[in-house]
Amino acid sequence: MKWRFEQDLDQEELLITLSKQAYDQEVAALVAYLETFGQLDKLAIKVDDRIILLAQADVILVEVVADRLVVEPTSQRFELKDRLYRFKERLNVADFVQISRQTIININHLKSLEASFSGNLLAHLSKGLKTSVSRRYVKNLERTLGI
Repeated sequence: MKWRFEQDLDQEELLITLSKQAYDQEVAALVAYLETFGQLDKLAIKVDDRIILLAQADVILVEVVADRLVVEPTSQRFELKDRLYRFKERLNVADFVQISRQTIININHLKSLEASFSGNLLAHLSKGLKTSVSRRYVKNLERTLGI
């Protein structure tokens, strides 16, 4: 990989341009890293009357159950009133991937995948958690894992 810096006195915001023959896995990984540059490692979640700070690395999965958002870290489980898409915006893009309409997982806690019914996969996660990967999201997961 090569890089160069160009000073532009008219450019106030940092502008990064990537050049390569094709948009491949290496470019995608670099873009994911750049998108998370400067993000906090901590995630603030509001549970009832408290605000709890969680290390993003400790979050195993986030899923919608009924009308609640369930955050499953390595410690205790939290239920909150939030929307999945809003919560996803606060997560480190490089470590989290959406695997169904209602579930996001931390790929660092993914232990294995196995075939399930109808083209879906079953994801085995830390703490013995299991969740279904919708066939519509399998390609996205494979791309994130570099498969």
